[in-house]
Amino acid sequence: MMQVEAKTYSTGTEVYEAARSLRYLHAPPVRRPAPKPVELHVPEIPAPRRVSPHLPYWMGCNTEFDAHVQAWRAWRGVHERNSSLYVRNRAAELGFTFDKIRSQDRHRKVVAARQLLMYEVKKLFDRSYPEIGRLFGGRDHTTVLHAVKKIKRLKAEGKI
Repeated sequence: MMQVEAKTYSTGTEVYEAARSLRYLHAPPVRRPAPKPVELHVPEIPAPRRVSPHLPYWMGCNTEFDAHVQAWRAWRGVHERNSSLYVRNRAAELGFTFDKIRSQDRHRKVVAARQLLMYEVKKLFDRSYPEIGRLFGGRDHTTVLHAVKKIKRLKAEGKI
């Protein structure tokens, strides 16, 4: 068995000197070199050729912006009309009105029909979840996501 004698110090200077001497008994800390910065090569992407430097950027490019927006609005109108008409007709086939499908009704039959129609709109028209939610009475995109996943699962299990 080993006995250790405790030291007593009378002044703070002695304590400081003893602690300082202990520090030098141990190896100094390892100093690691600072990491070298990595140079990233980012290729330059040329800006589109501008027709006039005095116009705003979007007006100065060779883009028929108005024609593009009009074509998009026309496509969007047809797209929305078609999906809305599809939901109306399909809801009538299932025995519900369009207003009943869009309502906040939580009866099991209405919810099942609503989820099936959400799934069909996603598959046939490939609309985003928020768009489908707006079509079905302002529902959240997560509600639509749940409906689509549920119907997929039921189809995989053969229950539909």
